[in-house]
Amino acid sequence: SLLPRSRLEFLISGRGVLKKSASFEAVQKRAEREAVARLIRCSGLGRAISGFYDRSRAPVPGDERRMARKIRMALGVVPRYRVLRESCREEGESRSCQVAIEGTVRRLRLDPRFVVRSSGVGKAGVLENGETVHVRFSLSRPATVYLFDVDEKGRGTLLFPGPLFGWTALPAGSRIVFPPEDQKAVTLVARLPAGSSWRLGHLFIMALAGRTLPGVESLVKNPRTDGNLPVVEDFFGRLLPELGHRAKGGDWSLRVIPYETVGKGPSPPATAPGQR
Repeated sequence: SLLPRSRLEFLISGRGVLKKSASFEAVQKRAEREAVARLIRCSGLGRAISGFYDRSRAPVPGDERRMARKIRMALGVVPRYRVLRESCREEGESRSCQVAIEGTVRRLRLDPRFVVRSSGVGKAGVLENGETVHVRFSLSRPATVYLFDVDEKGRGTLLFPGPLFGWTALPAGSRIVFPPEDQKAVTLVARLPAGSSWRLGHLFIMALAGRTLPGVESLVKNPRTDGNLPVVEDFFGRLLPELGHRAKGGDWSLRVIPYETVGKGPSPPATAPGQR
């Protein structure tokens, strides 16, 4: 094959079924999606990406699947394909289509020995509004680590590193706690937005062996801040893709820690007369 080693060729089939009221075009699209889903499962891409997700708590239904899709999109693991053949028919109260697609997809080069281990946060991933938070993790290899708190809109706040903790690589094999429990200079506190009683968030631990992410360093030098912390408005569109572009071979790893914040947030600001 003349394809670059960074891409994988595939030929795979899928079947879609919808109600009789659906168009054959919609049924064929369903079949194509099923073929792509089979590709992700059979190629090992799905297993590799789902391995990033911390399952130490019962996740919000569908959260792991949604997060895996966002990560695949950000890392460019999106199949390019064409439909080789399709066959559609009507059966009783339903319509079905069978398709075969061929194309290429980016390989996700990972070293299974390079992992970030974690055990969630809070009580089974649930934090009370105002609760102090500590993130505990370990590395199987020494690495430069970036820790982001990413909200449901994809807005990422850089928690680590920072001026108080420097930019040196973290060691392998020992438990790392952030913020360190023996200091009082930095405290992480779970907060709900005004008027809210629930929030779903994700902590992203990005680890690179022997490399750094210029995008993060630029973010710190020219920050848009949330309080005194640097913020990136589009974590999945701006920073996570850089991890895939910069990392070579298996010298990177990722960990996603889902959490929920519950309780009662501050009251929303009062609306001035004449405003809505």
